[in-house]
Amino acid sequence: MASTIESSETYAETTFKKVDLRHKTIRGAVFSDCKFVRCDFSEAELHACRFLSCHFDDCTMKMMTVKDSTFSRAHFAQCNLLGVDWTVGNWADMASKKTIMIFETCVLQYGIFFGLKLAKIKLKDCNAQEVNFSEADLTGGDFTGTDLTGATFLRTNLTEANFAEAKNYTLSLKDNTTKGAKFSLPEAMRLLYYMDIVLIDPDTNEEVEENDLDKFI
Repeated sequence: MASTIESSETYAETTFKKVDLRHKTIRGAVFSDCKFVRCDFSEAELHACRFLSCHFDDCTMKMMTVKDSTFSRAHFAQCNLLGVDWTVGNWADMASKKTIMIFETCVLQYGIFFGLKLAKIKLKDCNAQEVNFSEADLTGGDFTGTDLTGATFLRTNLTEANFAEAKNYTLSLKDNTTKGAKFSLPEAMRLLYYMDIVLIDPDTNEEVEENDLDKFI
């Protein structure tokens, strides 16, 4: 078990527990098969670091910067990742071509995944409110149980993605690729609102507004 993390060091199969990296800068460190438990990365700056098959458990990572850093087969569980801009990472790295990002019961609010190629990404039971997924390739992604209030999907590849039990999503079937995607009722009724059709409330015979959709779900 290690109690500190230093720049330019290489760590393999190491467990870091309650390490405080708030507002600190780490450059060029490499982590392979490491585990981070209740560590605090709040507003830390990770420059050109590499995380290979690492597991993050109950870590606080709010507003963390991941400039030029690589995440390959990273697994986050019960982590607070509010406001992370993932687009500044190094996604062209050879190792990241096999990337599968897994988030379970995590806070991802205000995160940015714009334009990233993250096939088979998993967001299970997460808070992904106001996350930007525009122009990303999320083929085969799993959003089971995730709250997607205010999340942006625009020209996003959602082929064979799983939205079963996902909540509060709004996306246009015309402006996104959704072939083979799975949606469960009654939440999937939200998709109808963006199909250039008029929804009528059977009780009032009046047009249904977007803010009134929740009463039918």
